[in-house]
Amino acid sequence: MCNMNKNHLLTLFFHEGSRRQEKEIQTHVNQCKECQDYLLILQQTHQSLQQWNDESPPSNTLDSILANIPEVPEIQKKPAAAKPGLSITPVFMIPFAIGLILAIIFFLRDKITLLPFLETLKTSWLGQILGSFGVTAMLFFLLGICVTLALTPVLIMESRSNKHRYKYSFI
Repeated sequence: MCNMNKNHLLTLFFHEGSRRQEKEIQTHVNQCKECQDYLLILQQTHQSLQQWNDESPPSNTLDSILANIPEVPEIQKKPAAAKPGLSITPVFMIPFAIGLILAIIFFLRDKITLLPFLETLKTSWLGQILGSFGVTAMLFFLLGICVTLALTPVLIMESRSNKHRYKYSFI
């Protein structure tokens, strides 16, 4: 079996290489029966293709194709419903969320005072500055930050998979 690359034989057949390359390839072809057969097939195929007449399509081909395409009925667009610039719902949701957070903090303030590390925190300068409400708020927001960071990879992957559904990324 010959290990000569067939592209080298094409280089020889179409005279695309340098004289030195063609001479090396020709030396190999003179000694290899398989490469001689391949070049013979290339030559026969090339001669067969040269005998064909060039044919061009009639000049009205494009017009006849375009004439046979059926017309697509025009799609009637429905008018979009007018949306208010600012919805009332978020305006009420913000104070509600703030109130809910404050209520949770007030509820947890008494529960956190039972924790053993609170006594140490009360004697520290941070605990004295913030007080029991501030410590509870700080722990609450720290918990929220941890939950948010834990969910970040999931939210990013979900937003990437749903990106094609929405026109705007904030929806």
